[in-house]
Amino acid sequence: MNYGKIATTLAQKYARLRLTDEHGYGWCCTCGKLLEYGTQQCQGGHFHAKGRHYNGACCMEENINLQCAGCNSFGNVESQYAKYMMDTYGKRIINKIAKESKKVLTKEEFQDIIAELKVKIKEIAKTKMFLVK
Repeated sequence: MNYGKIATTLAQKYARLRLTDEHGYGWCCTCGKLLEYGTQQCQGGHFHAKGRHYNGACCMEENINLQCAGCNSFGNVESQYAKYMMDTYGKRIINKIAKESKKVLTKEEFQDIIAELKVKIKEIAKTKMFLVK
């Protein structure tokens, strides 16, 4: 079982819920496109990419933000994402993400993250006026 993948998938879901309003709408952090939760366009994009392995930053709340599919997968949007990160979180958090990305998480740490995210998702789902799947 790939606990890193499970944890990251849940972290992306939590980011999409956290960054959309009660009706499920939010904006891409890099291009500003209006996105709807539950569509393929509405994704949780990593500021510091998770790459081939899952590192200490892969599930950090600040590291995953709402992005459209184009910006998340195909766009060359590093400068726009960096500006969003600086404006939203500041240099201290950006540096923390960079530091955490060098860490390797254990199976047990991922299991703890998974359990925590399941609780957070359940709680935030109660604030939405749509069915959270």
